[in-house]
Amino acid sequence: MGKKSIEEIIIEALESTPRSGNGSPSNGSPSQNLASLEKEMERPRKINSDGTIKVQDGRIIIKNPVGYGKYPTISPSMGINVFVNGKPVKDREIVTEETRLEVIIEQDEPHSGLDILVSEDELEAYCTIKLTPGKLYRLSNKNESNHIVIQREVIEAVFPAAPGLADVKKRLLDMGIQYGVVLDQLENELKYPTGQPVLVAKGIPPIPSQDSIVDYLFEMGDNAGGPSTIGRIDYLDRMNFQSVEVGTVLAVKHPPVPGKDGLTVKGKEIPAGQTKDSSLNVGKGVILVDGGQKAVAAASGRPVLTGAGRVINVIPLLTIPGDVDISTGHVKFNGDVLIQGNVMEGLLVYATGRVTVLGSVYSAAIVSNSNIYIKNNVVNSKLHAGGIAAFFNRVLPVLRQLRNYLNGIDSAVKQLKNNKMFLMQDLHIKGDGNLIKLLIDAKFKEVPKIVEILGEYTKSSVYTLDPLITQFISLVQMKFKGAGPLTITSMIELDQIRQRLDEIIQHGEEGDSGPADVSMGYVQSSVVEATGSVGVFRKGSYQTDIYAGKDVEISGVCRGGDINAGGNVKVSDLGSGALVLTRIKLNELGRVTASRVFPNVHISVGGKVFKTDYVVQNFKCYWNPNKGLIIDNSNLGGIANA
Repeated sequence: MGKKSIEEIIIEALESTPRSGNGSPSNGSPSQNLASLEKEMERPRKINSDGTIKVQDGRIIIKNPVGYGKYPTISPSMGINVFVNGKPVKDREIVTEETRLEVIIEQDEPHSGLDILVSEDELEAYCTIKLTPGKLYRLSNKNESNHIVIQREVIEAVFPAAPGLADVKKRLLDMGIQYGVVLDQLENELKYPTGQPVLVAKGIPPIPSQDSIVDYLFEMGDNAGGPSTIGRIDYLDRMNFQSVEVGTVLAVKHPPVPGKDGLTVKGKEIPAGQTKDSSLNVGKGVILVDGGQKAVAAASGRPVLTGAGRVINVIPLLTIPGDVDISTGHVKFNGDVLIQGNVMEGLLVYATGRVTVLGSVYSAAIVSNSNIYIKNNVVNSKLHAGGIAAFFNRVLPVLRQLRNYLNGIDSAVKQLKNNKMFLMQDLHIKGDGNLIKLLIDAKFKEVPKIVEILGEYTKSSVYTLDPLITQFISLVQMKFKGAGPLTITSMIELDQIRQRLDEIIQHGEEGDSGPADVSMGYVQSSVVEATGSVGVFRKGSYQTDIYAGKDVEISGVCRGGDINAGGNVKVSDLGSGALVLTRIKLNELGRVTASRVFPNVHISVGGKVFKTDYVVQNFKCYWNPNKGLIIDNSNLGGIANA
């Protein structure tokens, strides 16, 4: 205990001096007071000291506080469980020298295991050895303090033993893996684990069966035709076409080859599949030899592959060494026709195959079920490529439009008859025909115009049309022009007309024999029809009507006339000025592209019409489902809506 200072003793002595009744100090002797002070100075002083706790060499040492000092406290940490007098400590607990303290250190045990993964096709199985080392801990030393957090520290890592080969075999057996087990790589992995998957089973993959194959030994495409949808083509280089002689092998059939079944690692059979034997089909000018394994030309001509059955035919070739004129007469040939001169005024060339003219066509007609190629000029003539499909290519949109109108008339009549304000007495007196005429005059005014157009198409057709088509068009002209509707006796008759119209439309849609193209150097004052594309590869097109099932591409100018295309239209110069009307009509998927467009050009895309009033450069026009008709040209400085 420490001694008090002289100042403290004096102050205490003064405060403890007995006082008289009047508050004055007592009359003790000076010697007595001095002795009392000396005695007080000799008395030891009391102090307060906090308790402490520490960890040293794995032992927890606790010291109680002195006087009014604080008691020591202890807290656990991760992996340490502390119990004070048998109760677990969760946060902070007071301890004393008398406390029964227990500390449990959690140890990380080592683990080993294995995973086996089977591939999706069950042809392979892989094993991965997984080793997770453990850790051995002890208490960390902590300096003496009033509060400590008990923590642990790693003494050493403990590595597990790898699974044995017997463990892997048992797992494979449990998973049903019994075929193609290979353990060479696994044994090394068990000795020196890497944690990487190793192959432990391998099945037998099947050898697929091979279907029969037909090798065609001739070019199946047609070198002559319309513009390419891929890139620019020099049409002058597109005149080459192949011709074969009698005895030429055109195709060879390779028989099917059976495969071999496979086996999965689980012993399941994988079938190789059945073989398919395709036939080698031949038509005119071709025979089969070697037991039907080879197709050989029996006639000279151009080999072609036609139809869904892929039938090989040799189309005969007729060569006209000069002009088709009055000396040759009309040319009609079941095959290809090559004319080395011109086709002169008033002459007709008809071919079931391709027609190639190395000269020009003047005031004549060329009809082909295939492609038409004119090296030079076409003037005041008619070109029709694609057979009867070319006729339907032009007439089907009109027939569909007529069907929509007739369906509208039928709906309107039914609506009127269901209206209570409609007087049925008048209907019985005047008949359904009168009502149909009233509807045509009031709401369906386009019907007479449509049947008139159908009549013009029929008259101008160069094809021999089915009598059912000509008779039907004559019927609708009689029933829907002028006073014709009055001759319709009832709605039953209108239903019959609509049914016949559906049959003709279906006939036209099913009769498409594939695209046939037309290409020429220059065309003027003519009509060109093609189920495929139309290309003009030199000067351009003047006052010509073009009907194409696909694209139209004109390298030069296009001035005057109508262009109707099922695809895109690409022109260098479009139109010529306000006095000459040039019209282009496309569906919603079509696009018009031109380097320069002159005034008075009418462009219809998806039913929306745009007319040019001035010269525009770098012109593009197309339909956007969200924005409508889009006009893109350098005059506008970008894109605008029509």
